[in-house]
Amino acid sequence: MIPGARLHAYLTGFMASGKSTLGADSAALLSIPFVDLDNVVEERSGRTIPDLFAEGEQAFRAIETAALQYVLSELDSPTLIALGGGTWLQQENAALLPKQRVVFLDAPFDLLSQRILTSNRPLGRDVQSLRQLYDLRLPIYRSAGHTLSIGASESRASLAMRLSELVKNCFAQSV
Repeated sequence: MIPGARLHAYLTGFMASGKSTLGADSAALLSIPFVDLDNVVEERSGRTIPDLFAEGEQAFRAIETAALQYVLSELDSPTLIALGGGTWLQQENAALLPKQRVVFLDAPFDLLSQRILTSNRPLGRDVQSLRQLYDLRLPIYRSAGHTLSIGASESRASLAMRLSELVKNCFAQSV
């Protein structure tokens, strides 16, 4: 584990679960910095996530891991970090992060698929393939130290408030 990893809290979850949006909102409520790993990947590579994925998921995951290592080595104050949808699934990445500082954003599959199929996401092909991917990833997401259950009708402000409380709990735990 990179020593700096102990300073931060992390968000994981399936595509379109709200990691970027709720993460930014919660960090603002807590007055702490927020980093979206997908943005770091794009900034450091000079390419979009879909462009990187076009070269293969394995190549993308290597770039993503390098970006995570970079972020962890550069940040020196407590920060909320939104991981990519597959970041926590990679053993190499999970080994870098203290599990009790990871929050799983658990949104219903129907809500996720609706969001994904109306966006430009590299793994968002059709409902059946999304369902298979979701079912495969769910047990790993559930290994996170904390879970925020997301209701389809709950307001963004309410979700951000609940997430900020969970993140506070993450920071309160020693690692």
